[in-house]
Amino acid sequence: MPAVVVPVLEANATHLFNALWPPHARLHEAWQLLTNSALSITAIAWTWTNRRGHACLVGMLLTGGFVAAWLGRRIYGGGMDGTTTAAATILGMDVAAVVMVACFLVFSVDWLKLRFPPAAQP
Repeated sequence: MPAVVVPVLEANATHLFNALWPPHARLHEAWQLLTNSALSITAIAWTWTNRRGHACLVGMLLTGGFVAAWLGRRIYGGGMDGTTTAAATILGMDVAAVVMVACFLVFSVDWLKLRFPPAAQP
């Protein structure tokens, strides 16, 4: 998600190229997109190595960061209004939030399975 889908959804007039955003805010947006993409690509590469657990942790941090920001949006005045996904909802939640929660849960379950493998049957 953060490697490809998020940059595609945010490299537009509602985010990165939003003329109403101050240049400093757009800088932070570009920084976030590039950093998250680089971390995601690294995690994807780790998936087929002995660092799969690290890949899951990176996925948990990236998606969990979004979920935490979404949950705390009222504290700093954030929201999903004006985005490409704002009109789409699942269970009354923005579809982007639902997808990120689902991704976070998948990464978490996978990490737990790797961290605490079931005991071998005799």
